[in-house]
Amino acid sequence: MLTNKLSGDYDKVNFHKIGKRIKEERRKRQLTQERLAELVDVTPAFIGHIERGERSLSLITLIKISNCLGVTIDYLLSETIIPKDEGIIEEFKNLIHDKPIETRMAVMDILKSVLKYL
Repeated sequence: MLTNKLSGDYDKVNFHKIGKRIKEERRKRQLTQERLAELVDVTPAFIGHIERGERSLSLITLIKISNCLGVTIDYLLSETIIPKDEGIIEEFKNLIHDKPIETRMAVMDILKSVLKYL
């Protein structure tokens, strides 16, 4: 499996970005999730999880997907390793991205208040 944790100056792999690229390329080729899943020998649900960035994928699956989509692995992975500082920001964004604006504003106010005392 591609791991979500890395060492050194990097913290995480942005599976949301990988999934988004896979989805874009799949749609360009007018493939359904079901058809791509069939070609790659995984379930359509798994393709959905990958495209939403909810699951990591094995190197073999990544190779199969890139071959089916006619793109290189480096294209799917480019700019997907998140430096440690950006990883914290990315994690915060992922936590609040689907919340209503009022909730996001409340979280921001709470964060500001907490930071005053650190």
